[in-house]
Amino acid sequence: MHLVIRTVCVWRSVYVGGISFDVREDTVKQAFQPFGPIKNVSLSWDAIANKHKGFAFVEYDLPEAASLALEQMNNVMLGGRTIKVCT
Repeated sequence: MHLVIRTVCVWRSVYVGGISFDVREDTVKQAFQPFGPIKNVSLSWDAIANKHKGFAFVEYDLPEAASLALEQMNNVMLGGRTIKVCT
């Protein structure tokens, strides 16, 4: 008898780090949109420096979309910099 264990992806958000300070929220959204419907893009903002902190969270409607984005966008160039994508 063999026991098969399957993991189910339930997270819907991915962390995106290494974002160029020239990149805006709409650019992040456009880059991650092909993987599925996006519920929210949260680009962390530094009010004192008046610029974002170089990372964001992309929240999808579907966990499968987050999984695809994780697989296909990690170590990709965005705005002249290599981004890191993880959960």
